[in-house]
Amino acid sequence: MAPSGNGFRSEQIRKTRNPAAILTSVAPDVTSTTQDKLLHQLLCEIEKEAYRLAPQDGSKGFAEADQYVLDMQDKMSKSMEVLRASVNRAFNRRILIARLPNEVLAVIFEHCVVAWEEQQQGRSYERDPSADWFNWFPLVYVCQTWRRVALNTPALFTFLNLSWPSRIIDLFLQCGGTSLPLTLVAPFELSYIPLEYNGLEMKDKTHFLQTLMVRARDLTLSVGSSLFSERATGLNARAPILRTLKINYISGGLSFDTASPSGLRTLIFDEPPPLLEHLDLFFGHFTEDWTACTAIKSVCLQYDIYTSSSLPRSSVLDSLSKLPSLEQLEIMGWEWSPGTLPVETVAFNALHTLTLSSMRIDNVSGFCAAMDLPALKHFTTHAICCTGYIPDPWPQPNPHTAWEYPWLDRLCKSASVVQIILGGNHGALFDRRAIAEIRMLRSQNDPTPVLHATFSGEWNSEPTEDMGADEYVPVFETLTHRFPHRASSIQITGLGAMKTLPPLETLNSFFARCQDLTSLALRNCVADGVIASLRAINREVLSSAPPIQELSLPGCQVNAEDLVHLAQESKTAGRPIKTIDLRETTLSPLHFDVGMLGHEFKL
Repeated sequence: MAPSGNGFRSEQIRKTRNPAAILTSVAPDVTSTTQDKLLHQLLCEIEKEAYRLAPQDGSKGFAEADQYVLDMQDKMSKSMEVLRASVNRAFNRRILIARLPNEVLAVIFEHCVVAWEEQQQGRSYERDPSADWFNWFPLVYVCQTWRRVALNTPALFTFLNLSWPSRIIDLFLQCGGTSLPLTLVAPFELSYIPLEYNGLEMKDKTHFLQTLMVRARDLTLSVGSSLFSERATGLNARAPILRTLKINYISGGLSFDTASPSGLRTLIFDEPPPLLEHLDLFFGHFTEDWTACTAIKSVCLQYDIYTSSSLPRSSVLDSLSKLPSLEQLEIMGWEWSPGTLPVETVAFNALHTLTLSSMRIDNVSGFCAAMDLPALKHFTTHAICCTGYIPDPWPQPNPHTAWEYPWLDRLCKSASVVQIILGGNHGALFDRRAIAEIRMLRSQNDPTPVLHATFSGEWNSEPTEDMGADEYVPVFETLTHRFPHRASSIQITGLGAMKTLPPLETLNSFFARCQDLTSLALRNCVADGVIASLRAINREVLSSAPPIQELSLPGCQVNAEDLVHLAQESKTAGRPIKTIDLRETTLSPLHFDVGMLGHEFKL
């Protein structure tokens, strides 16, 4: 019986894939394919011609014949490469994406490269996006067509890091065109300057930077004395389309009078960048000349002990307040010493987001007192260190001193939900020293906090799983005396090992201020202190007792008898707790009769 069509085709493919060499000395047989027979005939013709070219007696050598065979071998190899490429192109045209015009592919590539770069920069929290690493985007390795389209798409070459190898810089300058906006990273020292760019001879590194900065939309610039060594008057660059600027001040690299209106902006730019909206200054001064950039919406200032201690806080705030469009402000690492300057209130009428990070609690207080923020919607203070490293002769801050700032009072009282998270470094907190955080939300359905605070332990300490209850005292004292909330719902969550809450004295002061509290939830905590505190307030200061209607204790450990007494005492006081959720709660003692629990308890 004749083989079926599919079976015959499979047999033919199997024979074609036979890697055995075809010998001219062996004639084709009935098992040979048509291609084998044609190839055998061709090889015989080549062999015949080689014998013809070789002299019979060998007197002249066999070089001509040997060269002929090599030439034919090379021709066949190249012909097969061309054939294979042609066949692959024909096959690729059957794939949908291969039918797309190059212009459409280029647009797709732009989106892919942007997403890929964001993924690369976000893989590690420690990774610096301005580092001198370089990786080709993966799509250039797919096929020759994709590589050709990519290399002819200037939009893929608009991120340029001048720390890269010279050959990569040259390629990006060549493929990126001369007009598209750039994301430019300029290191402290330029190790490479091209001979020419955009038809102009590059005289020196400042000339090269000037030429590129005209195209810069996002610029990261490391600043030091070497940047201006060739031109004492400054860089004198123009940046007509610049929107985001990050300046990294290299310590000891520059020295200029901070009291002078002339500062980094004057040294770098010939005129204020008209479109500049976002400014980050790392270890440098914010000086008066930046106020000429009237479009600035956000400023981030990161200080160290040297830059912040040499600059009055009032002068920084005065200058910042002159930015008419400023909406977001972040200040990190201020080391100003308390008591050296009088506090003067400065108005920021458009500011809606304020972030203060890595400061002593007295410095946070100083900034809060010095700022009038009528439009503020979000306040964040990260890595507050409340104790342990304020040097003499400065006194330790009094944790019971109330913060009475109108804008802070308004912000805190707009929150109906307070979340308290206790724990070591579990990835959810701000940095490796963080031990706790506070989040104030307008409602359960709005995840964006109006106030977010994280707390650090002692400066040289690391958080541990079994941190003592005293470590969390500053968190509750801050909520009691500094953040005047009116929350109706409070959630206290322990991360990692079960958390022991602060002493009764601290909890009593905290809950006595929670006069609008109707819902209290504790998770993964030893809840005995909270129960004891609520009972004490019910007995001693009934007018200050929170009117709790819902109490939830999932994953907690609690004394059941004390819980029953709390329910009874609250009912007697005319403030009955309607629901007490004990699902997944560990009750003690183990022999407790759960039949004693009232109808309000959910097991």
